[in-house]
Amino acid sequence: MTTSLPGAEPDIERLKYAYRDRRAGGGFWDFRTWGLLDAGVQFNEGQFRDMVVSTLRENGRDQKWIESASVIEVGCGWGRNLYIFHELGFSHGQIDGIDLMEHFVAHGREICPSLNINVGNGLSINKPEKSYDIVLFHTVFSSLLDTRLHGGLLSEALRVLKPGGLILIYDIVEGYRTSLLEDERGKIEYIRPVGQDTLSACAERIDLKPVKSVVLGLTPRIRTLVFNGVTSPIRRRLGFANRPRKSFLTRRAIASVLSLIPGLRSHFFLVLAPEGPADAGL
Repeated sequence: MTTSLPGAEPDIERLKYAYRDRRAGGGFWDFRTWGLLDAGVQFNEGQFRDMVVSTLRENGRDQKWIESASVIEVGCGWGRNLYIFHELGFSHGQIDGIDLMEHFVAHGREICPSLNINVGNGLSINKPEKSYDIVLFHTVFSSLLDTRLHGGLLSEALRVLKPGGLILIYDIVEGYRTSLLEDERGKIEYIRPVGQDTLSACAERIDLKPVKSVVLGLTPRIRTLVFNGVTSPIRRRLGFANRPRKSFLTRRAIASVLSLIPGLRSHFFLVLAPEGPADAGL
């Protein structure tokens, strides 16, 4: 079975262009410059990873369940989130990822040839029905401007989800600024926040129910101030590199407190499950 949305191709092409490979390093979402050595990234992604693990625990998943469990990440980039499931003990052959961007997949295979990641479209996952216990989306919905694609992705995720499975969504909160790229084509929008309430309503229309919704993280500006220092914006405008700050544990503690303030939070973590008995897949 495949899923198609006539007329959605322009938005897919916009997405591919926005995330295209660039010769010059340092651009948006560049795997040559983006990573956990950036303290702000480490903080936000650490909260995301903690949320994945705690969600599985809260929903009764244990090491015995993990022995036979399977997961796919839709929009996996170069596969960095899949390492979480390796660390949890998922079988190597039960961890999959797909992404539209060929250069992301190629990079993921280069740094870890055993990663099972492939070029693919989340609207048409090349797997039978009821293939996965977990379907993960990490900042996927906010990259799509055509909201019909949101329902299409959720419908396809539901198709490949096993009974009792979970759909995990980590994305950008409403109120987060819309992000633009500017080049010879003009201004190209590449991030448009999608709130958890909007996605929850979309999910409920196809018999998916929200079972958990948490707001977390810190906005980029606040993360920069906490982890790089209050002079970092001035240094950047003057062309000076920001020097790594010491005392990460202290700064992380400060960031954790600030992330409790609603107006400063940047992301949400939403868990969806099919309507029906919660323990069907246990």
